[in-house]
Amino acid sequence: MMVDHHKPVLAYTKPVYGFYKPDESSLPKPRVYYNKGYRNMAYWIHSWITNTGQTIIRHDGASETITGNRTSNTFYDHLSLYSTRLNLGTSDNPHDVTRYQLYLPQFGRGPGGMTWCVPETDRTIMRTYHKYAFSGLASITVREAGLYLVFGGVTAMIARSIVSPSIERVYFTEYEDGWDVVFPSNWTRWFIRALTETTLYMDSSLVGSLVKDITGATYVLRQSEPWAGSPNVVIGRDNTPPSPTDTYLRDPIGSLSSQTQAVEIDTVLQECRIVRQGTYTPSTTETLGEVALTTNLYDSTGTARTFMVARAIFDPAVTLEPNVTYTIGIVLKMG
Repeated sequence: MMVDHHKPVLAYTKPVYGFYKPDESSLPKPRVYYNKGYRNMAYWIHSWITNTGQTIIRHDGASETITGNRTSNTFYDHLSLYSTRLNLGTSDNPHDVTRYQLYLPQFGRGPGGMTWCVPETDRTIMRTYHKYAFSGLASITVREAGLYLVFGGVTAMIARSIVSPSIERVYFTEYEDGWDVVFPSNWTRWFIRALTETTLYMDSSLVGSLVKDITGATYVLRQSEPWAGSPNVVIGRDNTPPSPTDTYLRDPIGSLSSQTQAVEIDTVLQECRIVRQGTYTPSTTETLGEVALTTNLYDSTGTARTFMVARAIFDPAVTLEPNVTYTIGIVLKMG
C-alpha cells in the first residue's frame, strides 16, 4: 500500500482500557465497569518515558510537576503500599477527559489501595485492591468511580468509570473493590513492570524486577528511580502482531530524524494520546511494517539500558518511495 508523504504515517496502538471492579458477593460473578483514561494518565506516562517534568492536576485542582526521578523541590511518585486510591461519586455525567476529579466525589481522597503487575499472554494488567468501610453517610448511590495515583502524598485521578446500573454502598460495611488498568499486547511487559513497581524506598542495587532490554538480555531493573529518559522511535519491515514479551522490532530499519513527543487531549473523541514522531527519507523503495518506541531505564547496577515501551504495526504494510521524506510516528492511546 502506497502512502501520501504529505500526511504523517502514524501507527496506532490498541487503547489502554480497564475496569472498576466492585465487590458484589451476592452476584453470580463480579460486576465490572469500563474505565476511560484521563489527562493525568497521559502526562504521567509521558513524564516517565521522557524523564522530564510534566504538569498533572491534583484532586483539589492544584497543579504539580512530576518527574520519574526525584530531585530537589520536585513533586515525585511513590508507588508502594497505598500507592493508589479509589473514590466514589454520585454523578453519571458523560466522560470529560480534561477533568481531574469526579463530578460529585463522596470522599476527600478515598480509600488507599495496593498496586501490582499481572502478566498475561496477550496483555499486562496494572491491578489495584482497596479494602474499606466508611461512616458519616448512611449510604452512597454510586454512579461513578475514579482511580487515583498517589504522588508524594497527594492524589491525581488517572481514570474514571461510569457505574451503570448504579450500586449501593452502605455505612459500617466492609467492601473489597479493585481496578484493572489493562495494557494491550502493544505495550511491553518490561515497561509496565517499571511503571507499576517504581518506589522511592527500595534499595537501588541488587534487587528489583526481571526485564529484557532491546537486545533480549535479561537485567534486574532497579525499583528506586529507574527512569533514564532519551526516548527514540525506530521503524522496521515486519508486521507480525505484537506480544507483551517482545523486546524489539522484528526486522529493524533504523531510527527517525527530528523527533518530537507530545500529549494530545482530544475533547471531541474524549481521548488522550501520547504521540512521538520523526522523519525518514529512504534511499530505495522500502516496506514499513512496524514502529516502536524505546526509552532508557537503569538496571540495579546503575547502568542505563534501552527498553522497548510499545510496538505498533501496519496491516497491511505500507510502501515508502525512495528520496521522499515521510513523517512517521507511534500513537499511545489512553482509552
